[in-house]
Amino acid sequence: MKTTPQNVHFPKTILVLCAMCAMAFAPLASATLIGYESFDGVSNGLLAGQATQSTIGFAGTETWTGPSGNASAQQARSFSASTSGLTFPGLVTSGGNAEAYRTTTFNDNTTTPHRAELSSSTPTTNTPDEVFFSALINADGYTAREGDTSLHGVELRFLHESGGRSLGFGFGGASGGDETAAKTLFVRGFDGNPSTSVRLESDLVLASGTNLVVLSIARPGGSGDNTYSLWLNPVPGAPQGTPDWQGTLNWGIVVDGGSQGFYGFDMTQSFNGIQSVLVDELRFGTSYDAVSPIPEPGTLVLFGVLLGTLAVFRRRPR
Repeated sequence: MKTTPQNVHFPKTILVLCAMCAMAFAPLASATLIGYESFDGVSNGLLAGQATQSTIGFAGTETWTGPSGNASAQQARSFSASTSGLTFPGLVTSGGNAEAYRTTTFNDNTTTPHRAELSSSTPTTNTPDEVFFSALINADGYTAREGDTSLHGVELRFLHESGGRSLGFGFGGASGGDETAAKTLFVRGFDGNPSTSVRLESDLVLASGTNLVVLSIARPGGSGDNTYSLWLNPVPGAPQGTPDWQGTLNWGIVVDGGSQGFYGFDMTQSFNGIQSVLVDELRFGTSYDAVSPIPEPGTLVLFGVLLGTLAVFRRRPR
């Protein structure tokens, strides 16, 4: 006699499989991320000469060097690498970090900023009307010298032209010459023409611990002044809110069909004395979400699948 199977759960199985497929094909949160350096895979020691493992904006084999690609230059030796990276609540992080430091050994030339750069062998050209750049910074090891108004500090920037201009943000000595002034953020841009680099001071001060700094540079329609916007310690994954600070320069990103784009990252520092600043998670992209990412949608879907599976089996007739 032919019997009919009892408690068939085929439709529910299909439902679970569909959810798993949705997880597999969920779009990445970093879809508009153009350049990324997490210092993943670095070993303790000098950063110069160590290769990136990032394949976002890079081939994965480029090395950190000093100015003009010189890895052994004195100017490149004020940056070290660590295998333990910085973290920020809710932000996706990976790998190690870089330390900008200045000891008495490298205190020979405080007027010339020391520089390390990571140039991409696979640059992205044609900058959109707005770009975003972010980084993690811990400046607890940086202290101001009384009355120091020499504009020392650290700058984190993205290379905007091949062998040419770089734009970004930093912090350092300011007109106040005190601890608050020393940890006040500024942006680096151009004013008057693309050869005149200037720093535009904000009123934002780095907090103790790890800070997330997000910079936007917008030039709507490819013409007119550039608007520089800063967010300090925003909540990752939250909608893009009103900037904590805005300023204007008449030069920055340019849309001219070729020479501008993403060519890598650079870091400069000019300390007066023994200092230490930790930096991590350099990101460059075309959206706010790309440079302050939360876990990818696939992770959230997976969590939902697990909950759904538990519910299915909990209700299954026995």
